[in-house]
Amino acid sequence: MLNLIGRLRRELGVAVLFVTHDLAAARMVGDRIAVMYLGRIVELGAADELCASPVHPYTRALLDTVPEVGRVHVRLKGEPANPLEPPSGCAFHPRCTMAEVSCATTSVALESIDGSRNRAVACPVALAARPPSTPAGGTGAEVDDGGR
Repeated sequence: MLNLIGRLRRELGVAVLFVTHDLAAARMVGDRIAVMYLGRIVELGAADELCASPVHPYTRALLDTVPEVGRVHVRLKGEPANPLEPPSGCAFHPRCTMAEVSCATTSVALESIDGSRNRAVACPVALAARPPSTPAGGTGAEVDDGGR
């Protein structure tokens, strides 16, 4: 089915909105991926790049669910948040392995990773912790996520 969707997308030049928790499947179907948590985009980028070097802790957690021989899978702590009563600040902070005190009170917009609209993340902690080989963010411009 995924191959068919990908083929039709390429041959007909149509856009496809593919909703899934399986980023490996999303990578097969699309050129770009928007990772959402409780209705907000937390990371955005080209499918191959996002899957090869995730920045947001939730993106990393989703990729960790993809089966791989010999890899120990890390489980997120706690229970998913109630979408009707989301936590204050960053909605992912109660389950985040990188959360700081400010995450409980401050919700951030998507911020460009590479100084363009090509790659963005909504997590200043992850941005600060990324390895030096990752592009430095250039302008630090925010990316419009459509109010999400």
